[in-house]
Amino acid sequence: MSGGAHTIAMYLRLSLDDGLGESESITGQRDLISDYLSSRSEFNGNKILEFVDDGWSGTDFNRPAAKEMLDMVRRGDIQCIVVKDFSRFGRNYIEVGDYLEQIFPFLGVRFISVNNNFDSQKQPYSAGSLDVSFKNLVNELYSKDISKKVKAAKYAKMKNGELMSGCPPYGYTISKERKNRLAVDPIAATTIRRIFDLYTSGMNTAAIAAILNAEQIPTRAEHLKNMGYKGPSSSANFWAQETVCVMLRDETYIGTFMAKQTKVAKVGSSKRIPMPREDWIILPDNHEAIVTQEVFELAQARLGEKNSVKRVKHTHLFSCKIICGHCRLTLRRCDPKTQAAYFICTSSRYVECGCSSDKLLESELSDTVLYAIRNQADIALRADAILTDLRAMTNETAQKLLRDTAVLQASADNLKQSKIQLYERYKASELSKDMFLTEREQIEQEISGINAQIADNQNKLEQSHTDDEENQFVQQFKGFANALCLTQSIVQALVSAIYVYDPDSIEIVWNFNDDLERMVRLIEKAANL
Repeated sequence: MSGGAHTIAMYLRLSLDDGLGESESITGQRDLISDYLSSRSEFNGNKILEFVDDGWSGTDFNRPAAKEMLDMVRRGDIQCIVVKDFSRFGRNYIEVGDYLEQIFPFLGVRFISVNNNFDSQKQPYSAGSLDVSFKNLVNELYSKDISKKVKAAKYAKMKNGELMSGCPPYGYTISKERKNRLAVDPIAATTIRRIFDLYTSGMNTAAIAAILNAEQIPTRAEHLKNMGYKGPSSSANFWAQETVCVMLRDETYIGTFMAKQTKVAKVGSSKRIPMPREDWIILPDNHEAIVTQEVFELAQARLGEKNSVKRVKHTHLFSCKIICGHCRLTLRRCDPKTQAAYFICTSSRYVECGCSSDKLLESELSDTVLYAIRNQADIALRADAILTDLRAMTNETAQKLLRDTAVLQASADNLKQSKIQLYERYKASELSKDMFLTEREQIEQEISGINAQIADNQNKLEQSHTDDEENQFVQQFKGFANALCLTQSIVQALVSAIYVYDPDSIEIVWNFNDDLERMVRLIEKAANL
């Protein structure tokens, strides 16, 4: 690559759903790209970085290595990206097209797809061509088609009673004799039977959780980890009342196989949404039961009695937002008739821990959060004014740089013409050889100096660029500077989570933190210009 040393990014990706052979493996991609780079002298002396997303779908760019690489591209740390083919970079037709047609050309980043014989430097107007667009569209359709086939295959296995999730339910393991089938795990099954026995004997779920913690019975996450499974992540490393309730309601323990209880929101998404029970796969007597039908029904009858006397739960101001800063469990809201509503962490009921058992009044929390929102809104208003001035300033700076660059380019063109005329005078014997060489060297030095100024201007032009996309932090917060009271809709819109360490120590995590950081970086960059 010309123009000095550059940084080249090798991007490799393999999806678990691709079903690809060895030629499409990460190793195969790496070897292909390495051979391509080593066989071309223009890449000699350049720094090469490798970014690998192994087991990630190409339907969006929410992949760790891709995000890291694109962040470096935006900072100007990468000048060239090389992939095996377009589908390795991504299978989303629109997003891939945006990068090839707009983002990479604007940032001056060269993009090479080896198997597609595509090089944006040699085919600068081909990124949006029918050929490239069609290939990207085919890649996206292929991804959706593969996803449907994988889902169909998994669905057929689930209807046959085979477990398709990574971890078995607590109390079971994966059978070594029958592939994807559940087999009783003797150690965890003992705990399950004990939970049912204690509950049907009259003990409440909070007391059961306290006993399990006191006896240091490993939680589900700990037990699965000890068995060699990755297991579900759990910030609370102890038994809780809610966990016991879930197990008491689980029909898996009477031998019933249940699957398709949730589904992926969309292709490539990690978000799952619940399915109605009528759409579940339910297979009675599919595997060995841990508790008898009679014991299970006794437990359900008692659970039903408890539920029948409970008041209907209503969402409150901080629903799903207020969390214990120590155990990371949701705080319980209490609304007694004789005193004000408050929040409290109930973990101390089950285990000795660092959680505070003090009450946090809902009214005090509401005042604190409202005050914090007003402060954030004030920041958003000031930032909005700064960003407006910044965009005007950078636009003016960019226009001046473009004008200066045009003048410099014209001077360079004139000098090149003078160089040609100098040569013609030398050929016509109007100049001696020494005079010709001396004057030519002077012209070349002037051209070199002008080119350096042009390059410096282009660098400043890139640095002066501001993101014209609306900053969501600013847009969402600036309307609440004069908010008089807190509502649930305001909390849901602005607050991601509230971590309570004790009534006098809370941490508010805001939505749109990424946009807040982006805004700060823009303002810092403007201050350094």
